[in-house]
Amino acid sequence: VVHVPSGAVHHYRNASAAPARTLVLADRALEAFFRDLGREERPPGGAPDGQEVAAIRAACARHGIELLEPPGQP
Repeated sequence: VVHVPSGAVHHYRNASAAPARTLVLADRALEAFFRDLGREERPPGGAPDGQEVAAIRAACARHGIELLEPPGQP
């Protein structure tokens, strides 16, 4: 179990080649963000395409979430 306080910089990744699942327990504000991003169909595997990244960035803006680039990225 990991607790991430609101506003804390954080990230997660699957370091293996095997599929992974994440269980997230969130407050109402983060729940609203995930509901905004939700969809009925299962997303394709692999990295998100440009359209999906744009949708994520737009949802972040609507919910006051700031996406940071990884260290060393322009």
